[in-house]
Amino acid sequence: MKIIRITKITCILLASFMLFSFQPARGLAYESAASEVSALFEEIRGSEAMLQFFFTQMPKGGDLHNHLTGSVYAETYFDMALSGGLWLDTDSYYLNRESDCASCIKLSPGMENELYYRARAIDHWSIRNFDYLEHKLPPDEFFFATFGKFGAITSRNHVELMKELMLRARDENVQYLEVMVTSPGIGAGFMGLYEGENDSLIESIKERDASGFYTSLEDLFQAWENDPFMQIDIEDFIEYLQSIDAATSDVAPEVTVYYQTYAGRDTADPVRVFAQLYMGFKSADVYEKLVGVNIVQPENGMYSLRDYWGHMLMFDFLKDKYDTVRTSMHAGELRLGLTPPEYMQSNIHDAVMIAGADRIGHGTAIAFEKNAPNLLRKMAADGIAIEINLTSNEFILGVKGGEHPITLYHRTGVPLVLSTDDAGILRTNLTQQFVIAALRYPELKYEDFRNFAYNSIAYSFMPDDFKDIELDKLLRQLVDFEYEIMEILGIK
Repeated sequence: MKIIRITKITCILLASFMLFSFQPARGLAYESAASEVSALFEEIRGSEAMLQFFFTQMPKGGDLHNHLTGSVYAETYFDMALSGGLWLDTDSYYLNRESDCASCIKLSPGMENELYYRARAIDHWSIRNFDYLEHKLPPDEFFFATFGKFGAITSRNHVELMKELMLRARDENVQYLEVMVTSPGIGAGFMGLYEGENDSLIESIKERDASGFYTSLEDLFQAWENDPFMQIDIEDFIEYLQSIDAATSDVAPEVTVYYQTYAGRDTADPVRVFAQLYMGFKSADVYEKLVGVNIVQPENGMYSLRDYWGHMLMFDFLKDKYDTVRTSMHAGELRLGLTPPEYMQSNIHDAVMIAGADRIGHGTAIAFEKNAPNLLRKMAADGIAIEINLTSNEFILGVKGGEHPITLYHRTGVPLVLSTDDAGILRTNLTQQFVIAALRYPELKYEDFRNFAYNSIAYSFMPDDFKDIELDKLLRQLVDFEYEIMEILGIK
């Protein structure tokens, strides 16, 4: 850990030197260019169109929080379903590979009413035209339900989905993606093998018996280390990730891509969650392009609420076994009313203090945490960045404007990055996240947005030698951007 921190500090000092000392070809000091762009930014920030233009041109670094299947637009899924001849349930808008209902129709190019079904599918597979009365679901439940509707496509087309993300990143001046690409698969009969172990984990969580819980985890860990079938599954998972990377390596050479994997916490008992985390950590320890492990799904679900403390202990246990594997964790993605207030008092704390999270995703409940002052100091001092997802938090949680803690994090020195979460379902992109932040939070200056772009590389999980290259690339692109935007918008 000491080596990582020293490297990070070195990167920050190097970047600061380059920002204020680098002499571009035009012969003007970078500091002067940044100052004039800052003044320009304040002039245009009241115009959404001007901000859209400004941030479209601006190099934005990377997107560190994005889920592959939620980041692809519904139009792509519909076109895949057409070309693949899938069946569409016109009542629920679930895709199926076989016809299994009276309301199912077979999709094919040029079919009758294709445009009608396309439009309806987009509205069911994304938040476009969301209507509570039609869908009869609150926004958060509607959002999470969308993934299952196009699941028949996503399970078999990760390469094509990755291509869309990479090309979009290239086109909007995003140079780095850290994608939550897929989770390790667990066989259908898995739970039947570990019912006793699962019961022990549940009992330890209920009793807050950390010693017993860790003992159970160690027993499972040793069993899986000596289980040839588990090891084959890990090898297959790594080979699958390698195949995705190889098939997309030439899609957008300007965009660097690394991957995260994850466990799903709201649809599984603890032994299954631990198995996914174990496979994820071990895979990340072996495969250099898999740089992080996460935990996903609604934080207010039954299993998530019951087992949250246990999940944090799982991360702590596995980080001790694989101390080079980095973690970014969905934590504090809650709002008052979604759960009783007592469930909002320690989730981010536990992710940082127990699980040792290197980054936090969302973190909207920070103001409700019991020990928020010390937690914020810890995050600022240790460089535990927060991934801010403005559109996601607005739709799923109803948290926006002054309710959102982005200003709290900013004022207390916690490193910030802006990210998309699920750009396809949410009908957004990284540029729009910059625009929204500029419109809603006037205390954020141009220098802050430049820092957000910088942070997205500096606090990424890519190896440090590659990180230095990407930081140099970003800073040079920012120099070019600043002179160009001054010239285009008439700054002399």
